[in-house]
Amino acid sequence: MVYIERWPTSFIDPQTAQEGLMPALNNLPEGHILLVSDQTKDISGVAQEVTFAERPDYEQGREHSMHEVHFADMSAIGKDDSTLSVQPVAIKPYPKSWPWLAEHDYVISKKLNDQHNRQIAYSTIGFTRWHGIVSSLTQFEQGVTSCDNLLWKGEKHPTTPEDIRLALGVAAQTLVFLHDLGMVHGDFAVRNTAYDSTMQFRVIDVTTTHPDKTPDEFCSDISAYIESISDHTWGNSAVNNQQIAELFLAPYRKTAPDILPKSARLDITRYVDALMRHYDK
Repeated sequence: MVYIERWPTSFIDPQTAQEGLMPALNNLPEGHILLVSDQTKDISGVAQEVTFAERPDYEQGREHSMHEVHFADMSAIGKDDSTLSVQPVAIKPYPKSWPWLAEHDYVISKKLNDQHNRQIAYSTIGFTRWHGIVSSLTQFEQGVTSCDNLLWKGEKHPTTPEDIRLALGVAAQTLVFLHDLGMVHGDFAVRNTAYDSTMQFRVIDVTTTHPDKTPDEFCSDISAYIESISDHTWGNSAVNNQQIAELFLAPYRKTAPDILPKSARLDITRYVDALMRHYDK
């Protein structure tokens, strides 16, 4: 991605962004930054421009979860050309015909982050338009690692039982969290599960995440994850069937009666029970 030297900025408050972001995105000029801030009246004349310095080194730990995402340090520039702040960011472009996905990701990630007193998903801090393509700007955090880096380390660093326990445990916790909110991930694969520096689960891609109460959709999250474990795109997996049953299915099944909607509970628990019988051999 090629950046212009300086990007003019404007601001939108979180409530307006939450209630309807698309009018602002549709009117976002080329080469412009729209930042989300609840201090819009106080800072609109302070930080008038931002600059970007590409940081490809931020990609470490995300080799298998990249979707044309770019990383950079974003600097806010004041009236006197002073640097007011520097924020590491991930810049995620959306398909030109689907700019509404930027709004979707903002709304979903905010809903997830509002559930606990810690980050669950990356926080979106702004948006830009470059060559007609809308991109989101999210706060980059070092120490967040996708679990494909645990299960497919390569021959020089074989996957350990501890790696498998962490990866599958993170997946189970993530799915319990999402399903408890009445949401399905929609693309629940190893590459889309992650943990932070405190070993707590993180949701790193919410583009396909949406509210749902359909048993098939909940079950699809479960089966998609299991299928992704044996995805040979990344190499041979060291995970065996018993580990899938013990470390992924069993923790989910134990919590399922407390988190699932009544209308879907029976169908989903029967499905998980059948999977456990199949894999626990």
